[in-house]
Amino acid sequence: MRFLLLLFLLPLLVTGFSQMNPDSLMHIEVLGNSTDPWINGDLGKKHQVFYNPTSTSNEILLLHLVGTIDNPNSTTYFPTLATEHGYHVINLMYRNWNSAHNACASSTDPNCYLNFRKEIIEGVDYSSEANVNAANSIQNRLIKLLEYLQSNYPGQGWDQFFDGSLIHWDKIMVSGHSQGGGHAAVIAMTEPVQRVLMFASPNDYSDTLNALASWPSSSHLVPDSNYYGFNAYYDDAVDFYKQMEAWNALGLSNYGDTVNVDEVGFPFEESRQLYTLQQVPSGGIEDLTHNIMIRDNQTPLDLSGAPIFLDVWKYMLGINDNSLETTISEHPSRFKLYPNPSDGFIHVEHDSGTSGLKLRIYNLTGSYLQTVNLEEKVDVSFLDSGVYLVELFTKEASIGYEKIILR
Repeated sequence: MRFLLLLFLLPLLVTGFSQMNPDSLMHIEVLGNSTDPWINGDLGKKHQVFYNPTSTSNEILLLHLVGTIDNPNSTTYFPTLATEHGYHVINLMYRNWNSAHNACASSTDPNCYLNFRKEIIEGVDYSSEANVNAANSIQNRLIKLLEYLQSNYPGQGWDQFFDGSLIHWDKIMVSGHSQGGGHAAVIAMTEPVQRVLMFASPNDYSDTLNALASWPSSSHLVPDSNYYGFNAYYDDAVDFYKQMEAWNALGLSNYGDTVNVDEVGFPFEESRQLYTLQQVPSGGIEDLTHNIMIRDNQTPLDLSGAPIFLDVWKYMLGINDNSLETTISEHPSRFKLYPNPSDGFIHVEHDSGTSGLKLRIYNLTGSYLQTVNLEEKVDVSFLDSGVYLVELFTKEASIGYEKIILR
């Protein structure tokens, strides 16, 4: 157990980020071979599992995959934040010995990157560069770890994410750094995951063909809107513009231009393409700007010891700090919603005298759901029955918040 992130509102986060309390955050380390005797080759590196019994579960598993040769224990700030907001979190150890670039950059096969990644994910012999069998695949490692956790920690709810040998991908958000980010995106080609979070990735570019790999332009099961990327402009391992080309191929540019998170605050104009101009000072072999956006030792901290990218991580995870009642009380409304309760359509009455208004919708926990344009009659029938928080805003400012009940 490394530390506790105490979080409700930002002031509490800043003062409590590095505190330790074993009664709240549970940080469990598990050798892959302990979950399945056929898993091997991890060189002592362990799966990292995060769970907080004091957080209200959102019934979502965050599966994070680190980059090439990296150890899952290198990344703890990000999963700790997620755990404090109701996520179950697994940093999975997997066969990350060889980089995708080493395997495929000089290949003349446009499907080399895809086949390399699919073999690591599925354990099927797609590629001569991967050499990963079924036991050592990401899929088997995950299911065996979930079985292990349910058996050894039966009260924590790990069983909701699998049934026998079936992984419930629809209850999983996949995240990854560098090589791991590419794997996350490829998983979403065929599995209905909640979101795809890509840090310093994807990086699948053929130097021989002078072209992006084929797979980012292929169809994917997960909607474009659920892909989020966060890269470094001064990435010292991969060309930023080649990463942008992959983002465009995946459809991220359909949701706004790139946004510099050093200058634009939460919710970052709701862009799916985020970047930073921050750089890591040169030093050790791991001190790369390529790692700056998520890896503990390279992520900058503010004067209080909190990671400077907390708001970026929250946005990508769909976290909004403020509780419903706190948000409403701190932002007096200047508009009305009716009818309320509603059967799926609402009207908005306001006197802002401003055009280009939009509505941003949150659930009761404050998690962002969707943005819709303000029209004479607004369709919200896509929402399930329940209570929601609706924000009326312009590009420049928020006009206020109101609760709406959907029947």
